[in-house]
Order: sequence, then C-alpha cells, then structure tokens
Amino acid sequence: MSDDELYLSISYKNGEFLKHGQYKILNEIGEGGFGKVYLVEDTKNESEKRALKILTRNLLDNDELLNAIDEINLLRDMDNNFIIKYYDCFRHDHRACLVTNYCEGGDLDDKIYEYKKNSQHFEENQIFIWVCQMLDGLSYLHSRNIIHRDIKPANIFLHKNLTKLGDLGLARSLASIQKSSKFAGTINYLCPELIENNELFFASDIW
Repeated sequence: MSDDELYLSISYKNGEFLKHGQYKILNEIGEGGFGKVYLVEDTKNESEKRALKILTRNLLDNDELLNAIDEINLLRDMDNNFIIKYYDCFRHDHRACLVTNYCEGGDLDDKIYEYKKNSQHFEENQIFIWVCQMLDGLSYLHSRNIIHRDIKPANIFLHKNLTKLGDLGLARSLASIQKSSKFAGTINYLCPELIENNELFFASDIW
C-alpha cells in the first residue's frame, strides 16, 4: 500500500474530537486525491457546522505545509458573502487540516450533473444571479491583488441560494504568481495565458 493509500484509508469516527475538543466529527462528506472532508461541529462557536478538510500528509513536504498554512491564514481574513470563509488551519496526525464554511448545497458541478441526469434546466434568472455573485466574489479577490487560478463549477459551492468561490489552495497574489513558473489549474479550464506560459492577470480568472 502506498503512503497516499495508507493515509486516505485512515478515517475518523463520528463523535471523535479534534484540536483539543473544538471540532466534533459528525460524518464524512467527501473524499478525493487531496484527502477527506468531514462535516464537523465547532463546539467553541455555538456548535456551528463547518467543513473540515484533512489533507493527505505526503502530498506536502514540511516547507510546502508551512507555506499552505501561511496562505490559508491570509485567505481566512477575507470577508465576502460569495467566497468560502476559512476559519482555521492546524495540524493533526502530522497532516494539514483546513476548516471552512459548510455549504449544504454541494458544488455547482454536482448540481449541473444532477439537472442533466433528470433532464432539468436552470432558470435564466437564477443563472444571472449566480453569475453576478461569482463576479462579486472575484472582484473582491482581485481588489486584494489575488488571482484564484482555478475557476470551474467544482470550485463553486451553493449555500442558502448563494454561490461561494472555494478551493482557494491555488490562489496567490499577483506578485508571487509573476515570480513563479509553477503550473497550476485544471486542464479543461486553463486560460490562454497559462497554456502559452505567459504572465497571468486578473482577466485570466474570467476566462
């Protein structure tokens, strides 16, 4: 069994507590190559429900883990209705744990699949509202000199009739992006600048 398979095979039981009793595991709600996502209860904040993402340990070396924690600490200071709120970041069993909003509506990619499967369609007015919300969230990111770099339906979450931009793990400041040549993004949603290895700009997120 590989290290990835070993760490992905580790699960936490319902009712188990993490971070000195602050987060109570309610149930597992997602899994991917990055690790697992749990619905948790934040016992120190009026039992609010949060999403807890536990990353596979060996996807990050120690320096990368510290950089990820620094990045999340930056992102959790953001305050916009249309961006996933990051509440906390800590280590557990030598793995990075990220605490964010819990969006009961899932992501837009799953919603599109569900509608297509049932031969349904979205109302034009609903699409217009969602697009305006997404643009508001992007505008907020860009006003703080940050580019998302991975806009796609799977990174847009639905919560109480609101869309929220999430999975900000690839988001970086414009200055740091221009100093780095590291590839980032999802193949089917890459902007021309990234494909051609040119500098990225705020408009790259609109693509």
